[in-house]
Amino acid sequence: MALAERAKAVQESFEERQTSTEDALAALLKEIEKNEQRKKEQAAKGLDGLTYFVLCKLTDDGISNPEQVSRKVAGEFAKFPNWQRSEAELRELRKQVTFAVFAEEDDLEKVTATVEALFTLLQKSYRYRHLLYGPYQVYRRHRGFSILLLSGPMHSESAIYHEITSRQDLIANRGVIEAAIELYMDRKRRGPRQGSQQSHAAPGSIRRFVRVLQQLDVNYDVYGMSGKDIVSLLPGEFDVWLNRGQTTLRF
Repeated sequence: MALAERAKAVQESFEERQTSTEDALAALLKEIEKNEQRKKEQAAKGLDGLTYFVLCKLTDDGISNPEQVSRKVAGEFAKFPNWQRSEAELRELRKQVTFAVFAEEDDLEKVTATVEALFTLLQKSYRYRHLLYGPYQVYRRHRGFSILLLSGPMHSESAIYHEITSRQDLIANRGVIEAAIELYMDRKRRGPRQGSQQSHAAPGSIRRFVRVLQQLDVNYDVYGMSGKDIVSLLPGEFDVWLNRGQTTLRF
């Protein structure tokens, strides 16, 4: 199963509340570590990512001469670079891939199933691959403190995640993360408080938080402060978000 597919399974388990945020992140981290090991094996064989992926799938399905076939399949993909956007190219590519596999496997039903699974996994992989590395780095840096940034679905980017992670000086600072949790974390729901991710820079919103931090940095060493110290400098518009009286989260 491709990394994207395994990540999707982790995501669905999390969204159905079968696993906690921490468990889901740990599972994702484990899958990414496994993927790093596969990359080493790929490098040892001297194959590009697509060819190695096809090789693994063909090997798992018991197709004869999988390395030779995987190279043929990769060659066909190179001929149809727009297969994800063009239905005509997708149909022709699928046909050529089927021929390449059928040359080594007489069972047409098995060939059809392998090709179908191959394209399904590839399409999911292209969709999710860009959404994995960022959350992994956030979790690796902040562990339990990443709960607010990573509390949304893995297939989409929340406003809080975007505003913080798109600025290297913010995501690198634990105090900023702590302040964001103090302001915007709903302790009971273990997710962002309602209204904190408005699309415009409403008073006290996450977008205002980022702008105010940039303004405060002119006169204060904001990025060397703790979360509580940062919160103490914020103007009154943020008072409504302070989580007074809520249960303290333990990381």
